[in-house]
Amino acid sequence: MKRTFKVVAFIIYILVSIQMLLLIDNYILQYMVSSIIGGVGVGIFCWKLYWYSIEIDFKFVQELKKILKEILMYIPIMLLKAIINGFFITGTSINQQEVTQELLNSPIIYSIIIIIIGPIYEEGFFRLFPYIFMKNKRLLYIIITSLIFAGGHVSSSLNPLYYIVLYLISSIWYAYRYSHTEDVLVPVSIHMFNNLIAVIFTFIK
Repeated sequence: MKRTFKVVAFIIYILVSIQMLLLIDNYILQYMVSSIIGGVGVGIFCWKLYWYSIEIDFKFVQELKKILKEILMYIPIMLLKAIINGFFITGTSINQQEVTQELLNSPIIYSIIIIIIGPIYEEGFFRLFPYIFMKNKRLLYIIITSLIFAGGHVSSSLNPLYYIVLYLISSIWYAYRYSHTEDVLVPVSIHMFNNLIAVIFTFIK
């Protein structure tokens, strides 16, 4: 039963990844896929919060300390990305341009989507879901999930390989920290922090 579950999870992950990377022009399919991924991600996140709340006096404090530590560890990664983006990358990917435009058009709604909903949605699919069938192959897990995550964010760009490095850096770190801690709240929190800083800088500019 457990092996069957892993196989099913693997097949779903591959099919959805292909759909994302190839940008299949089928809005009904995209809507269904997004709903499934979002539901799984939010559901898992809420489930984790529920179990942490059972022993909230101890576990919540411990979890909060761990997350703050993880965020501090991520700051040098953000600085590395800023240096690469400032000195070696010209312009932005089409995905980033679209996100920025939507954010400026609807700042409150898209701030919530980018900072809160997006990280839960993406980490549920890109980090937690594939770990089900790649738990014992961590290096492969980090490589594959990072490439799919980064590829999905730049696949609409005319020169995706040019912009993919910035997404790869973050994705590799998210996958590495999740495989190390096996706690989905870690990559979700880091991802939220990353997007929060990005939103702040977007409004500053």
